[in-house]
Amino acid sequence: YGGIKGSISKNVSYNTRSAYNRIQDMHFFVNDNNDFFKKGFNTIYEDVNLWNVHGELQFQSEEKIKVIAKGDYNMYDLKNELKPWHKPLWQTTLTVNYNLKNKIIATVDIFVFGKRSTRTLQTDSLVSVFVPTELKAVIDANIGLEYRYSKKLSAFLNFNNLGFKRYMIWNNYPTQKFNFLAGVTMVF
Repeated sequence: YGGIKGSISKNVSYNTRSAYNRIQDMHFFVNDNNDFFKKGFNTIYEDVNLWNVHGELQFQSEEKIKVIAKGDYNMYDLKNELKPWHKPLWQTTLTVNYNLKNKIIATVDIFVFGKRSTRTLQTDSLVSVFVPTELKAVIDANIGLEYRYSKKLSAFLNFNNLGFKRYMIWNNYPTQKFNFLAGVTMVF
């Protein structure tokens, strides 16, 4: 792997890298065709040569605002399988953080996953074969709020799937529509 990391100005920095990996027994999830409800998965393993290109651009204004745009592109060279099942070839994320006096932290994430291939069993009258099918690209957004009462105690509220859509990250397994998570964090 190799990359370049640096600053364009006092407030703007960048990080680029490229990596080539030879992975033995990389796992991929495929639908379990013996599952009556078609919701289960099996794991298959494959020897893979993976080339990844990553780019990141960050803007930070003092301690208050931080904006990060990043993206990844992957190229898979598979030994036996047709496609890298359920793995996006590219994905991007835009994150905006706002810090108000280290008491209130707000975060907005917008992310996009590219199309993913799934392995589907297609049955004709005499023959059953696996064929690739495609899941659509996904765009979604989340918002998080945190109130820091002290360095050891804080409360948070996260709102997920602001697009209010059901989409498939995994074949036949849709995400929940809009949901939220609230909680308290304590450090001992």
